[in-house]
Amino acid sequence: PLYGPNGAAYVFAPQKGADEAMVKELDAGLRHLAELMESKLGVKGVNSIKGGGAAGGMGAAAKVFLGGKLKRGIDIVLEYMDFANLVKWADLVISGEGKVDSQSLEGKVISGVGRYCKQAQKPLILIAGGLDLTMEEVLPYVVTAMFSINPKPEAFAVAKYHAEENLSLVTENLWRVINL
Repeated sequence: PLYGPNGAAYVFAPQKGADEAMVKELDAGLRHLAELMESKLGVKGVNSIKGGGAAGGMGAAAKVFLGGKLKRGIDIVLEYMDFANLVKWADLVISGEGKVDSQSLEGKVISGVGRYCKQAQKPLILIAGGLDLTMEEVLPYVVTAMFSINPKPEAFAVAKYHAEENLSLVTENLWRVINL
């Protein structure tokens, strides 16, 4: 939704560095925007627009102001790539995600790529900056294995400076296993 505990500000703003006070302020702004859309444009139920909070509220804005139809971004990208056909020819699919968490399963890369891999019965390996989900939580998305690029526990503020090196190490090790 656009606002509320599961809305754009609470879901996305902390990822961008917003603290609790900022999140509350942003959420209040989105709530006010919805009220204006409803009162000035006569639109009803702005906060119940499915996907309205996507991209920080762009989903609701596109629907209300432009008459747009909402569709998951990953679905648009995969359809454009003709991924359904591409995955048929793959022996293995390797995908990445900044952080594997509950959002990953709700319309992000893992959910889209995983759906196609499941249909084509192809293994899917994930490489991510962080893993907040267990294998049991991602197994329904046909994830065969997942790896964090961070070799030691350290805060993102420190780890981000070693991301390229850490990604290279994980992919090199994965490649060694694949080529056994």
